Amino acid sequence: MKFFGPNDEHTMKSITAFLFAAWVCLPGAWAEEITFNTLQRAGGAPLTGQWESRDVWAPDRITNVTKPSYPGLAAVYRYVVKPGDKVGGWTGERAEFSGMRTAKGVLWEQVDSGTQYYAFSVYIPAGWKAPEVDPAAEVAWGAVLQLHGPVGFLNSPPVSLDLLDHYTVSVRGGNADVLGSWHGKAYELNDGGAIRADQWEDFVFMIKYTRDDTGEVRLWRRTDGVLKKVFELAGVPTLVFKPTLEAKLPNAMQKRLAGVHYWKQGFYRSTSPHVTTTLYQTGLVRAATFEAATSAAFGRP
Repeated sequence: MKFFGPNDEHTMKSITAFLFAAWVCLPGAWAEEITFNTLQRAGGAPLTGQWESRDVWAPDRITNVTKPSYPGLAAVYRYVVKPGDKVGGWTGERAEFSGMRTAKGVLWEQVDSGTQYYAFSVYIPAGWKAPEVDPAAEVAWGAVLQLHGPVGFLNSPPVSLDLLDHYTVSVRGGNADVLGSWHGKAYELNDGGAIRADQWEDFVFMIKYTRDDTGEVRLWRRTDGVLKKVFELAGVPTLVFKPTLEAKLPNAMQKRLAGVHYWKQGFYRSTSPHVTTTLYQTGLVRAATFEAATSAAFGRP
């Protein structure tokens, strides 16, 4: 019997690839806990759901590419945002997937969502330039993943992973009638949030969905091979709502729709006349547990 040492790079890579493929292809592994999965697996494994739409200025703003490659995936998504890429008359510039859809229909987030985990990976090329201060809003912003408030609400995202010259997390849920449309704040990560250019970074969001002060947001980031918790905030609302609007709606169905939220993945930034943004992300996994999300997204805890 031949034993291979850690310096036998080719053999070790082959073994790692085999174990990865075996793990993610286990029949039914975590299947019941995964409600959305847009990873582009090698071998064409079926997706769990798809995005409802693409919010882009032109088709080439979101494309499937094979490089930079992510282990176990056949392709990843490249997002490009150029000056003037305004979509639908909304603020800022963007290239984003929008709205989760599954075989059961559109997947909205609301109080009934309970606690959910979202796993994905981001690759920032060297030479990254942060979005500029928006000439109209007089503030700069950038989001790689955002929970969007109900359709028609002119509010900042209730929860988002933000990126300017470093990563932060924004939490802005609550009663918009009392707090205003642009309440809440951006929070620093406990590792400083520095960009690690030219490498894939794994992230996991946990959100407990509430309209009251019992909500919670956590973020893990892989460092030295281990997912480490870099942000945690409890005792906050994670959904945004407007009682004055809901009171005017004539029936329970309309009131319910006035409270639903949806996800957007890609890049949304302040108007930046002198900056073209390019970044890469894997697909997104939504699951009921940390173990299911990380195993499906990364092939490891």
